[in-house]
Amino acid sequence: MKRLMVLSVLCAVLAASGCSGGGASSDSAPPPEARETASDAPSATPTTEAPPTATVAQWASRIAEVQGDARAAHADWEAAQCLPTDVHLDPVCQAHLLIMQLNASTVALSVEGGTMEGVPAYIGTPPAEIAGLVDETLAAAQAASESGQVAVDACHAGECTSEAFEALMDYEDLVAKIDAWSPYGV
Repeated sequence: MKRLMVLSVLCAVLAASGCSGGGASSDSAPPPEARETASDAPSATPTTEAPPTATVAQWASRIAEVQGDARAAHADWEAAQCLPTDVHLDPVCQAHLLIMQLNASTVALSVEGGTMEGVPAYIGTPPAEIAGLVDETLAAAQAASESGQVAVDACHAGECTSEAFEALMDYEDLVAKIDAWSPYGV
């Protein structure tokens, strides 16, 4: 949960910093010696540099950072003996459902951020050895986050058995994808 709060704060800071206008005003021109001439201007030809590739260890570390909370949320759901058929009647199970949704969202943000150049969470393109597993983990996390949100919303509105069942199945798929990282030390 602590990591979720840190991620939330990080996202808020990133959003706020993107809105600040910290640069020079548009009506001030650069000094004459800083102006480019046509021959000094950068080429219009785009570069074809491939993004840097991260190591397997970097990606395993990224998953290791979030796997504990994700597994614990599922274990807590089971320890509370929550069932999709009863979740709409039990506020404790509704809280567990919300926690699983938030953890799935955290996993998705962590994995997606690892592939997005220009963000602080960027680590690089996954190596071919694990590229498929990274994609599958991201897809499972996004599915669990989305179905979890639908279930949470449905439970607030009343009956949510089918939505909670789908969210639980998606979350169990996410835990299985996290378990697939065990050969890499996760």
